[in-house]
Amino acid sequence: MTDLAAFEGIIPKEAGPADPRVDVALMSSSTFSSPAAQATGSTANTNTATEARPQMGVRGVTSEAMSSSTDGLVLYDLTSKPGARQTFSPHCIKTVLALRLLDIGYDRQRRTFHQIRTELAQRVSDRVTVPTLELSNGSHLTDSWAIALYLAQKHPQGSLLFPNGAASKALASLLNTWGPKIFGPRIQALSRPRIYDLLDPASARYFEEEKCGKAKLDKMRAMRPEERQAHLEACKAALELVESALAESKRGAPPFSRWLEGGELPSHADFVVYGFYGYSKTAGPAVVKEIWNAHPNVAQWVQDMTEWAGKDITADFL
Repeated sequence: MTDLAAFEGIIPKEAGPADPRVDVALMSSSTFSSPAAQATGSTANTNTATEARPQMGVRGVTSEAMSSSTDGLVLYDLTSKPGARQTFSPHCIKTVLALRLLDIGYDRQRRTFHQIRTELAQRVSDRVTVPTLELSNGSHLTDSWAIALYLAQKHPQGSLLFPNGAASKALASLLNTWGPKIFGPRIQALSRPRIYDLLDPASARYFEEEKCGKAKLDKMRAMRPEERQAHLEACKAALELVESALAESKRGAPPFSRWLEGGELPSHADFVVYGFYGYSKTAGPAVVKEIWNAHPNVAQWVQDMTEWAGKDITADFL
């Protein structure tokens, strides 16, 4: 089991999520909205308040379920343009992998930034983020962490997500802070200009005007080579924690584990980090190679996770 002390020493205790209304790709609120709550105008909420859900009527691009049957679930995640399949939200990737681990079927609905802020907001609430999981009874669960906890509690094999119980949840929680607060800010400067170029016009306006800010985006575009290299080095330094955790999981007698928690299967902790690998691919193949191949254990872990996830998931990465 990974020693949490290494993470606790570098991740600030006060670190918390950004405004979920603005940072859809890298942050999300944590909300459960039930049909009864929608009828009364209130919600059962683990973090932030939401409003009642109006009548359904959103349409979007679907993909095949991850297992032979569907459990009446609909997953809303982020893509670049209407009709596209590109996947780059680290949090949506976490949820897709959790559903894969548990072999849960679902209907995948991909939404652009603009569609999330308009159509999906009308369907769920004006503070909706992705991933959002629509349950068979019409209620909604928003935020990858809240979804993981729900699946762990409700699914017969849910313990696979957190195989070491409270210790697993503690590790995954720390990594959920490490991603947006440590690794995320270092990769954003390299990824966001390229993400902007992928988006449809309405989403590009939102991304530039509300999510990033035009001045910040222009500064990212105008980075000098030495500034760019500094961001690369910072990303590699951020991954030293993951390298140490993977080395720790391999200590002791064989058989050695490929995963962060030392088990036979990856867990939610692995999914948290791999989500940011998927996100970092928006920065381009040269950046991905330099960052994720800098540490031997991390490089091997990426190969193992990519093989485990399967081409039906990773083919949608940029």
